Amino acid sequence: MARRSLAIVVALLLLLATATVAFAEDTATEDTATEEVPTEEAATEEVPTEEAATEEAVSEPLITLDPAVIEEGTVVGTVVGLLTIDGAPTTLLYSLVAGEGDTHNHLFVVEGDAVLTATEVDYETLGADLTIRIAAADAAGELVLEHGVGITLTDMGEISLVPSDIDENVEAGSYIGTLHVEGAVEGATFGYGLVPGEGDAHNHLFTIEDADLLTADELDFEELGPSLSIRVAATDLVTGEVVHEHRLFVVLNDFEAEMTAAEQEILDALHPVCDPRGDEFVLWRFPQLDDGTDFSYTFGADREGGERRHRGADLMGAAKGMPVVAVADGLVSYVGTGEKAGHFVMIQHEDGWETRYMHLNNDTFGTDDGVLTREEALAPGITVGAVVVAGQLLGWVGDSGNAENSPPHTHFELWQYNHLADPFACLRQAWDWQLLVWDLDDRIR
Repeated sequence: MARRSLAIVVALLLLLATATVAFAEDTATEDTATEEVPTEEAATEEVPTEEAATEEAVSEPLITLDPAVIEEGTVVGTVVGLLTIDGAPTTLLYSLVAGEGDTHNHLFVVEGDAVLTATEVDYETLGADLTIRIAAADAAGELVLEHGVGITLTDMGEISLVPSDIDENVEAGSYIGTLHVEGAVEGATFGYGLVPGEGDAHNHLFTIEDADLLTADELDFEELGPSLSIRVAATDLVTGEVVHEHRLFVVLNDFEAEMTAAEQEILDALHPVCDPRGDEFVLWRFPQLDDGTDFSYTFGADREGGERRHRGADLMGAAKGMPVVAVADGLVSYVGTGEKAGHFVMIQHEDGWETRYMHLNNDTFGTDDGVLTREEALAPGITVGAVVVAGQLLGWVGDSGNAENSPPHTHFELWQYNHLADPFACLRQAWDWQLLVWDLDDRIR
């Protein structure tokens, strides 16, 4: 009986083992088949759809500008390039439009399929990469394409005048400075001439002999102001080609007689000293040279409906174009142009003191055109790192920045170690001292 039971158990175990092996073989076959045969979803991903194939075959057309390169300093109306669609001429109507990439639209105009300069373009101001936004429409006015287009501005050097300032009332024929072409190939020779065009307002007051700029008449500061604009062309004497043509500025100095040693000794003894932060600061000059200047205490006053506080003093009452000068010896630490500050200069002085001069003039003298770049607006030599002395010219009273809709004035700030200081007491002492200077000199402006 026991022997029969054992045989039955052995038979059952063999049967179970056989079934298990068969099941394992079936499962392995099914798994392998599943791995080797892509699913319907996988097959769909591998085979491009008709729509995808169409997108790959046909790329979207683009507006192109060729050659899209312009040299700085070229005359207004110079052709930058011709507009096409993917290089093929069309009958489409092109125009400049607002939108992404329209940064430099104001510098160009479109005439037919040509893009031309609308003003002089300066590499040092604009850099190499300019962008405009162009729209192309059909004869019915329906928009076909619209996007940004790039233009490359090449640096061609400039005509410079060194030196570039002269005292008022000198006799006709007086030497001002010598003209050069910066960055010219060694050995190149140029002829220079005064030419009509943008910036030629004071051409009639000067003459050019060889490369020297001379006065053609006596120049009066009170009549003409501090900044005179001329337009000069430089011609390659070998090829006869005009290589540069643009505006230059001549600084006209307001003449003041020297004080006597005795007068200077008195003034030195009375120089203004203030301590707005418990640390003496000496102002050797008042920052704005106009005896019509007026200023009141506005430090900390509300501005823009209380959104900010006034951080300095507004020196009002001066005529646009009057000198703005450094109040003490120092080093130019920064020059800039801001939406609110306009053109401005920062000067670092001893003991961590810093003075800031804002809203400097950005207009051609006698106008409100706002065309002067920062480099043109600042006095010669006022660049970062330049050493200045008290009374040295920085720029001229103006209305740049958010002062455009207010009378011309200088916004003056005083800082020490990056902490704002109230400048009023210092300015009041400096103003009283300045009035004494003019009284002793007996030549009040």
